[in-house]
Amino acid sequence: MYAVLCRTWSRGLLLFLLAAAGHAHGQSTGVYQELYLSIGGGVSVADLTNSAKFPNSPDQTGYLTNFFEAGTDVGDNYGQRCRALVTAPLTGSYTFWIASDDASALYLSTDDSPNNKVQIASVASWTASREWTKEANQQSAPRALAAGQKYYIEALMKEGIGKGRTREDHREVSDQLYYAYAEGRSFRDLVAVIGEEALSARDKLYLGFADNFERKFINQGLYENRDIDATLDLGWNLLSVLPESELKRIDPATIKKYHPKYRGKTA
Repeated sequence: MYAVLCRTWSRGLLLFLLAAAGHAHGQSTGVYQELYLSIGGGVSVADLTNSAKFPNSPDQTGYLTNFFEAGTDVGDNYGQRCRALVTAPLTGSYTFWIASDDASALYLSTDDSPNNKVQIASVASWTASREWTKEANQQSAPRALAAGQKYYIEALMKEGIGKGRTREDHREVSDQLYYAYAEGRSFRDLVAVIGEEALSARDKLYLGFADNFERKFINQGLYENRDIDATLDLGWNLLSVLPESELKRIDPATIKKYHPKYRGKTA
């Protein structure tokens, strides 16, 4: 059996595809991820699809190349769409599961066209990371797939702020991480034109931040199951390479409490 997983930014979206036999393969370029940031505290999929940004104006896009799984505990008040093509290795029945925090919906097409997609599984409230059996609707009915045929698959997810399931610095850290990552990615494009040697010291800090953010934060290992505290602490560790003067999206009091330079110190 082979598992194809999908992971999202924030509490997390995780799609699990289990083949009845043999292997299942995602498209070679990975899973295309679109992030819609700052779209309100609603926690239903409709709060994503009713947003003015959806579907044509995502704030960030990229590819999930390890699994069909997005990162856990990385943001609030955002939504995402993950899309890919899946090829069935053998003709037979396949079952799909999805886990997410907060709500999500999983769609599968009868072919490689999104026009023929139907919803096959969902999360109505929220689940822990890789918690497959909290709601009966997380599991699809068996789906008949033909060997060699490509099938369009799509997952939608909306995250709010879960009372009692987060930390006081969550929103500020998330906002700062998103800003710093976007800044770093913009300098990648610039490097392709003028070369890295032309960047300022500040530019290079953000460039390095983006690389580390993807490697350590987004590309969470298959068997790495971080809780909210560990995730936020990792975010702080990544942000600590930047001068405090750059952390404009975080209140100074929050910095004094959680920044690694001050962590564990008493006032």
